[in-house]
Amino acid sequence: MNRNLKAALAVVAMAAGCFAGAAHADYPDRPIHMVVPYPPGGTNDKLIRILGDHLNKELKQPIVVENRAGAATAIGAQYVERSAPDGYTVLAGSASTFFVNPLVRKDVTYSLARDFKTVAIIAEAPMAFLANPNSPYKSMKDIIRAAQKSPGKVMYATGGTGTSMHLVSEGFAANAGIHLQHVPYQGDAPAMLALIRGDVPLMTEVVSGAAAMVKAGQARPLAVGTAQRLPLWPDVPTVGEATGMQNFIAWTWWSLQVPKATPDAAVDKLRKAVYRVLDEPSFQAAFKQDGLIFTVPRSAKEIQDFLAQEGERWSALYKTVLANGGIKP
Repeated sequence: MNRNLKAALAVVAMAAGCFAGAAHADYPDRPIHMVVPYPPGGTNDKLIRILGDHLNKELKQPIVVENRAGAATAIGAQYVERSAPDGYTVLAGSASTFFVNPLVRKDVTYSLARDFKTVAIIAEAPMAFLANPNSPYKSMKDIIRAAQKSPGKVMYATGGTGTSMHLVSEGFAANAGIHLQHVPYQGDAPAMLALIRGDVPLMTEVVSGAAAMVKAGQARPLAVGTAQRLPLWPDVPTVGEATGMQNFIAWTWWSLQVPKATPDAAVDKLRKAVYRVLDEPSFQAAFKQDGLIFTVPRSAKEIQDFLAQEGERWSALYKTVLANGGIKP
């Protein structure tokens, strides 16, 4: 290779490096698409849309929310996994997406560690066990007694097979030594509608997704999956109080992920913008009646440690459920 050609290639390489650096520095310079792997109307959808409105002001670019529901979030996750790793396609992930779905569904091909970078943990959400007000179930012990009398006949709804609510429900059944009948729906909103109509007598849902229906008298909360009672529902017992299962905790979380090869500069800029939004009183005020928790892991190390612990927690619960026969491997 002659000296002139080497010099020319060096100039091209330097120019490319400068261009890439400038591109990262300018991020974002066009709309960001946030993929919600659930149907419209659920808490996760509300959370991302309100977050997007605030990020629009922070980043000075439109945030376009796309609902790509199906396969208990796997369809949306796989779409983002295969997208360009440039920071402009972001997944609204969850515990269901990365720690429950891969355990329960054989058709899930993605991996959190291999295929994604986590931008942020957005919120944690306690779960609640709900009953239709006209059903005979007025306590968790009512459910246990009915299931002991008629194994596999007591029905409960969730937003789909492979969701965190599905695994938590079967975890409760395993700890109680009973068997329930799971009725999966295509998302939390249709499952809640089925509960309200009386198509199913029971449902497991995040508190934020149930709060409005409980307030309207359309759903009866039997217990919450937290260590202490919630200020939002001070009269509703914890699962520990209601059943004696003192160590049974039921909660989930929502997050933002991008394809693995997304530049760190874009991830860092988006992460900082997200956490500025989470600290805004006006943002938190939108969820005052939803029971969401925004004191979440924030640094890259905290997020990594949190996800490692969550992987262990959900794996242990899955093994308990398998031993009870609540989910078939």
